[in-house]
Amino acid sequence: MLIATVANVEEAIQLAESLKQQGKYNWFRGQERAEWLPSSSLERRLKAGSNIEELDEEVSRFLDWARNVPELADLESPSNEHALYAILQHYGYPTSYIDFTTEPSVAGFFASDTTQQLEEGTISSIFCLNTKDLVDFYVDHKNFIGEKMKVEPVTVDVSNLWRLQAQHGHFLNTNHPWYVIYDMDRIEFPWTGPTAYPQRDQIYPPQKSHLEQLLDEFQSLEQRRRGQKNMRLLMDELREKGVKIEHIPYSNPLRYEESVFSAEPALLNCWKKEVLSDWFVEKQEQFYQVNGKLKDISIRSVSGAPAPHIQIKVAFSSALSREPNLRSYAVNWKISGLEGQLDVERYLNAIQSAWNGMRNLPYENNDISTAMQVITQLFLIGNCDSILGRIMNEAFSKWLPDAYEIEFGNDLLDTVSRAYCSSDLLVECLDSEWKKSCKDQEMVVSAYGSLYACSKPHYMFDFEKFARLFASQIIPAQLAIGRPLVLFNPAKLDFFGNP
Repeated sequence: MLIATVANVEEAIQLAESLKQQGKYNWFRGQERAEWLPSSSLERRLKAGSNIEELDEEVSRFLDWARNVPELADLESPSNEHALYAILQHYGYPTSYIDFTTEPSVAGFFASDTTQQLEEGTISSIFCLNTKDLVDFYVDHKNFIGEKMKVEPVTVDVSNLWRLQAQHGHFLNTNHPWYVIYDMDRIEFPWTGPTAYPQRDQIYPPQKSHLEQLLDEFQSLEQRRRGQKNMRLLMDELREKGVKIEHIPYSNPLRYEESVFSAEPALLNCWKKEVLSDWFVEKQEQFYQVNGKLKDISIRSVSGAPAPHIQIKVAFSSALSREPNLRSYAVNWKISGLEGQLDVERYLNAIQSAWNGMRNLPYENNDISTAMQVITQLFLIGNCDSILGRIMNEAFSKWLPDAYEIEFGNDLLDTVSRAYCSSDLLVECLDSEWKKSCKDQEMVVSAYGSLYACSKPHYMFDFEKFARLFASQIIPAQLAIGRPLVLFNPAKLDFFGNP
């Protein structure tokens, strides 16, 4: 049912806000094209020809991964069904949930924001819903509609799902084309471009919570899975053409060379879960409580001024010292004065990622300020993200003469990343007792030899020394390279070795 036609999105927002204040509607949904039906992503995918088994498989892959992540393992519980599907919905998986918001301005954003210029004359809309009226309608007409037809307004607060909180998101869970039965009211207007407020970064926050960093890990896995699937298809085509292809499996699933040790390496005390319990704490944060703090850093280049990366370290050290609770905030760091010297957008994204990835882990303040210093240093060197390996290796060698490439991750979660660090400092992190257990002492004087002998970090590294190295070199190197997946927590690694 059409409520009104107005001149633009701002008028639509104002009208929707007025209707909300009058108590006529409590949920809103913006759509770029008024003719689009307010249907779920699952319904749209099925209409487009997707197979329900394939869609179920997508959700199953996520659950298989999530049950191995301590912070997400409870999602499989029936009591957390809404939380699970809220996460899936916000990360593009097909669900029976339809997005709504309690804020007309958010609905206005979705009704007007687009990456492409819409053709002149496009009519957009804000749908207006009274959830009580909808539920009452289905109850009053259940004999006609049928009891199997479900419409369920869902309000769920998923801890650390900042995207949902930023959008004031709610969901309508339905298993049928409900909009055919219940004619939802709407405000229509000609599309004239994105609304002045809110902006995209207020709807899709560039800041990421701990949960969203974990979800990025799964997204990276899915991307790698698709790449591997395409590679298998390519190899099948080559085999059909007569090309001989051999698969060489990894020869040592134990991740240590048995011949090198007189006895099986053991878990070091410094890596035991009870010792590292602080590294496994998930801090619960609400988007509007931790976001909104802005910090400006201005780099000067006058004669006698220290190098930019030194200024950055002092700036972060000073900020952390002046405000002891600063790490409780997803601070928006604005750094000026480096224009023309580096890729500013990539650099600020790396700084922001490092801040949010490290601030809630038990790193020392100096670890964070050192990481910011090294990120700056690497971006000023440049070419760290080059797809040409030789150029990238040369860039890291300018940073560290003994720069050494390493690969690390978690076998259970199938996460993997790469970075560079000092080979000498890596050797210095080795546990003295582990070194003594190696039959060939010459092997453990080099990074290559040590990591050939064993790639289980909890067998071989002093954790405190390793964590310092991880913060000061391995995290910055991942960010400078532009890895699709950046690992911040050394306590969660179960392999660390030669690529």
